[in-house]
Amino acid sequence: MEKQLKAYLRYLEEDLPKAPADELPALWQQHLAKTKAFQHERFIHLLVTLFFGALVFFCFVLLFLVLTGTILPESSGSSSGFGSGSCSGVGFYPSPGAGVIPLFALSFGLLILEIFYIRHYYILENGVQKLYTYDRYFFPAGSGVKE
Repeated sequence: MEKQLKAYLRYLEEDLPKAPADELPALWQQHLAKTKAFQHERFIHLLVTLFFGALVFFCFVLLFLVLTGTILPESSGSSSGFGSGSCSGVGFYPSPGAGVIPLFALSFGLLILEIFYIRHYYILENGVQKLYTYDRYFFPAGSGVKE
């Protein structure tokens, strides 16, 4: 999508000023359709970026709670009902440090993914904002025509 946006912006910069006036209504309809498609893509990526941001936040909160021992109690000598039988004395819950490495890897993996989503959304947002500036080619100042 980033390549398509950059290619369309390059087209607008180089070819649109050279377009004859009789082709402007057709080009305007094409411009509206492309702008709408890029706006939709931007909105979807906003939702994905916010979702992954919430997921990253949740993973780091969970990681903090596991590291501090708040979420998982330490194993004790007594069984909890599920650990009875041959495993008595071990306890059902793992120690606070158990599972920290996979949770740490998941948290930072999602953080890296979120950084790339933010970068992609940034490019989409700025590209769509730049598309709005090309309205002046279709409706020059003083023409009295507005969308």
